[in-house]
Amino acid sequence: MSEIEAKAVIWDMDGVLADTAPFHLSAWQEVLQERGVKFTKEDFRHSFGQRNDAIIRKTLGEETSQEEIDA
Repeated sequence: MSEIEAKAVIWDMDGVLADTAPFHLSAWQEVLQERGVKFTKEDFRHSFGQRNDAIIRKTLGEETSQEEIDA
């Protein structure tokens, strides 16, 4: 592996260079719609910053297994 001497590093905090929130919302809506669950912009806003497994359990139920989450 070759080494590259970096002169600068850019850290993109979401919304600074690219706002990816609409893409995340669409992904959540698509996945949850397949399971018969409606996921609104308001749901997304309330879940923002939470871990994916926590969002899934809150939305689909606490009994959702880790295997289902990983699938």
